[in-house]
Amino acid sequence: KVTIMLLEETVAGSTNSGSEKTISIANGASVSLKGNYIKEDGTPYSGSLDVIIHHLDATDENVNLQMPGMLYAENEEGNERMLQTLGMIAVELRGSAGEDLNLATDSSAEIKIPVDASILSTAPSTIPLWYFDEDKGYWIEEGEASLVGNSYIGTVKHFSFWNCDIPAEAINLCVTVINENDTAFANTKVTITSNTYGTRSGYTNDLGEVCGLVPSGETLEINIYDYAICGSNVIYTSTIGPYNTDNTLTVTVTESSNIISESVVGTFTDCNDNPITNGYIVLTYGDQQFFDSVKDGVFEINMLRCSTINNFSIEAIDYDNLQTTGQINYTFDTPETNLGNLISCNAIS
Repeated sequence: KVTIMLLEETVAGSTNSGSEKTISIANGASVSLKGNYIKEDGTPYSGSLDVIIHHLDATDENVNLQMPGMLYAENEEGNERMLQTLGMIAVELRGSAGEDLNLATDSSAEIKIPVDASILSTAPSTIPLWYFDEDKGYWIEEGEASLVGNSYIGTVKHFSFWNCDIPAEAINLCVTVINENDTAFANTKVTITSNTYGTRSGYTNDLGEVCGLVPSGETLEINIYDYAICGSNVIYTSTIGPYNTDNTLTVTVTESSNIISESVVGTFTDCNDNPITNGYIVLTYGDQQFFDSVKDGVFEINMLRCSTINNFSIEAIDYDNLQTTGQINYTFDTPETNLGNLISCNAIS
């Protein structure tokens, strides 16, 4: 389950090749350019260009939705680390014809990343810089920044997302959430909190499992929540760890009378009653979505719901014929709702 928040593409200023210029945004984040640029194919660029800047505040509750990837990194020694961010900046250079540009190979730029006042007292005087490698999908350490006033200032040789972070050794923790009858809690929010590195969250899969990096050697707190539509209440909390190696944890949650286990089953065919062999079903319940791939015309979705809300919708998608059933509304028939046969006849562009 991945939630993505797009960033507005705002041009902070313009400049020309061959000219030095510092471009800032309202909160003080800035980039100082020397004027030497290249196109994506590596050839020199000459002319005017727009500079797009976006600052990500480490204390913003949406920073994990806005940043690329997760706070997982490779340090200069090639070891994996998890990161505690103190702020990020994204810079894009756009040529007059819409070309994506970058700094020339023998050039550099100075970036300035403000630090929120609430964490300034714990900010180190120097901090490693990390850039996001879009091909590898994680952060890579390159250089460092110094704290000057309330901002980190550092020099970079190329542009992408740049991040000021404190690295930590980490282990991979897998948590499985079940009830007293060993039934998996699917699509359930789980948070792990560290006093040092803050809170990270994830959602369990169909097997009730969620995995991720947590700091090693620290006592942690785990919290499990019911669905937002049910109130986002904590239904389980405990102290766990410390862990020094990869580990697994099974948590048994006592179901409240407000939470009901459901199964939704059925078959899925095309307009000619042929079983779908390459498609999927999406069930929408409140702001939660549940998926099941369809390879033999049969589907089954197991989930939890609130006793007070018993309506949901289904849409079935046929990849091969690019058709859908459209969204259809239903009411649960506890404990198993048999939808019969769904037929996809609506074309999708």
